[in-house]
Amino acid sequence: MNSQKNRFIRLLQSQRFGVVAFTFLTAVTAVVLCLPGGTHGTPILPVHPPTPLPSVDRVVVSGSIGQPKVVQGSEGVVALQLSVQTPAGGSSESDARPTDFVVVLDRSGSMGAANKLPFAKEAIVALLERLRPVDRFGLITFDHFASAAIPFGEVTPASREAYATLVRSLQPGGATNISHGLEVARSMLASAASDRLQKVILLSDGEATAGDTSREGLLALTRSMVNTDISTSTIGLGLGFNETLLAELADHGQGAYGYLEHLGGLSDLLVRTLEQTRSVYAAKSTVTLQLGEGVRLVDAAGYPTEQVDGNAISLATGSLLSSGLKTMILTLAVPTAELGEQALGSVTVRYVRDGAEQQTTLDDALKVAVVSEAHRSEAVASMDSGVVKRTWLANNFGRMQKELQQWVREGNEASARQVLEKYLSDAEAAAPAGSAVGDELRVELAPQVAEMESKLEQAFSGNAARQREQQNRVAKELLSESRGNLGKATY
Repeated sequence: MNSQKNRFIRLLQSQRFGVVAFTFLTAVTAVVLCLPGGTHGTPILPVHPPTPLPSVDRVVVSGSIGQPKVVQGSEGVVALQLSVQTPAGGSSESDARPTDFVVVLDRSGSMGAANKLPFAKEAIVALLERLRPVDRFGLITFDHFASAAIPFGEVTPASREAYATLVRSLQPGGATNISHGLEVARSMLASAASDRLQKVILLSDGEATAGDTSREGLLALTRSMVNTDISTSTIGLGLGFNETLLAELADHGQGAYGYLEHLGGLSDLLVRTLEQTRSVYAAKSTVTLQLGEGVRLVDAAGYPTEQVDGNAISLATGSLLSSGLKTMILTLAVPTAELGEQALGSVTVRYVRDGAEQQTTLDDALKVAVVSEAHRSEAVASMDSGVVKRTWLANNFGRMQKELQQWVREGNEASARQVLEKYLSDAEAAAPAGSAVGDELRVELAPQVAEMESKLEQAFSGNAARQREQQNRVAKELLSESRGNLGKATY
């Protein structure tokens, strides 16, 4: 831990920092680290406060390069920020598109603990109250096997009361067959195929223990649902579930992921999910990169990728919300052996709207100039402050959090601290001290790094039982925050 703190101090001691700034930031770090529980549960703030978006009448994609000039012989790593903006949908709830909404509820034995099933049942009853006559609903429950507790169809005033009674009568059962629950949901919606928005939301508190329990099989299942325009979101209940798997199911299902340790807010979360589904502009989207010669995709911000052909790579980027802005930062590596301009490639966004596939392309040419060592200062000066800071304060920070989550989940303190150390080292190299963007980055990094130190202290302090509980909790916090920083759909 001391090596990380020492590096953090060195990061802040650039030649343009005075004693006052250094003392202030060091004090902030110390205070945060010494608070009981650190900053447990506090979300990382965005780099800049959100500003109102100008309205558009079509889907628009834009791109910015973090460093348009790189030095010959360097690794040639550059950040490409892509933003996809969508026009407004309906202006009121009555304008919102009809929705097919299926809840897949875990009622395994563990759901009987900590009142998880009672909270889930009341949340579903609250959801029934928010359904419109044009919406259709179904409820699937699973333990060893899955079955339809509420048949798929419209919810009338008469049936709503009967369904509420049925939901409240549900009891916990045995194992956790997630795959069968999703398969029944897929069949339910396939039998009623339409141009409606179709959403499946999985609620589970545990690991898959029956049916197809393999990661590959479960991810393939949600991908197959996307192929029929069904998106899948997941919500983990409590602390006993596998957050990595549920998040991946949401990613491959082009949906959102979230979790609640305490389930008092589940009703609000389910209703919010329904309202968000109604505001979807496009059911699914992909970003396809046709990379220039010699250009490599180093990191896709955690989005599932597929090699389409040759140098074309497709990213599954999920639903697009009306009047929304989806921003992602991709990391590319360009060849730097030869001086001159290097084309990064082209970008195409494809999406499904009203059952039809549409597309839009990035009009701006994406190019990077390779300059000689003698012009290194030009390369540094070419940095786009906004993109570079977003890359390190959000995207790369989120990637680092995802790695931390994996090591914390496994209880490996040494590897977790090495991940944080490497992130700090890479940030120091990418934004040199003395440059305007480098100095700004160091100031804004201070509280975020302090929070990560605090989380590691939480995860690896106390007796073995206490550490195991805290590691489980911190791992889930890290994954959720990571997704937010990467710009992925997160509740």
